[in-house]
Amino acid sequence: KALLTPLDILNTVSGLIPPGIVLSVSQLHDQQIQVAGTAVSSKDLAMFIVNLQRKSLVKGLVVDQVKSSDQGLAGFEFTMRIALAK
Repeated sequence: KALLTPLDILNTVSGLIPPGIVLSVSQLHDQQIQVAGTAVSSKDLAMFIVNLQRKSLVKGLVVDQVKSSDQGLAGFEFTMRIALAK
């Protein structure tokens, strides 16, 4: 099976993002995406994680950090790594 292109991955992941999530950084390296972003609420972040876990494209997910926003806004900042099926 051919490796997914960055465009394939972007199309898939973008369809899984709830309205309360904003991704600010993402990097693709060896079928793993590193993502940073903000969530308006913990419910939005949980929904994003569940959406990712339900996709067969995602073989692993690690949330590295969740913290209150440093921007003086309500919500959370998070970083995660998403391992993709090859």
